[in-house]
Amino acid sequence: MMWNDCTGQAFRYTDDGGAQPVTTQLALVGEPQTGSSGITNRATVVSDDGAVIAGFATRAMMDRSPAMWNANGDGVLLDDLTLDTPGEVLSINENGKVLAGTWGFDGFVWTKGTGMAKLVRFELALPSDPVFPNAMTADGSILFGGVGDAFSGIPIAFAWTAQGGMEPLADVAERAGVAVPAGTIFNSVLGASADGTVTIGTAMDADGNPKTFVLRVPASALRP
Repeated sequence: MMWNDCTGQAFRYTDDGGAQPVTTQLALVGEPQTGSSGITNRATVVSDDGAVIAGFATRAMMDRSPAMWNANGDGVLLDDLTLDTPGEVLSINENGKVLAGTWGFDGFVWTKGTGMAKLVRFELALPSDPVFPNAMTADGSILFGGVGDAFSGIPIAFAWTAQGGMEPLADVAERAGVAVPAGTIFNSVLGASADGTVTIGTAMDADGNPKTFVLRVPASALRP
């Protein structure tokens, strides 16, 4: 995001090895938030090939709504019908055909064919626990992130698939036979390898101290 006066604008930076890199402003999408004179856009994630960019745009009733752009700069809102639910794209697969992010308290996964679909929380999570799908595999078949708000509780890291739904990442570690220190809680996944067998994120030890984790599991431990 680059600033134009007091509004943020999404941009695409390209360096092909020539004499002059190119910074291109992406098309403004959305509308000014009530009380503001300008539209704010932010490009948060980009596909591996640079062809699809996604993030958020302001709407009249909210400060952000999920949005995406093509490499030529054209943009579109993912949520055209809901005018009062904030959201943002947080993760993208290698070719930009799968997007995931926040939608109110819910998480969502998006494809062109299905549109936005909410992620169903695992049983221990409350309906008001926010869902943050921060990472995914290269093919978009497995999402990773965290459920819960650190200000009002203890977030729990998760893995999600369309067939198996959402489960705590601790269950994946247990299925893989990983020896996790007693009392450790995986709070959120912030990044994942292309095949999902390596994840990195935040955790809490038995004494409540914040930690960073790297979890390595075999592919067989990840539910289809």
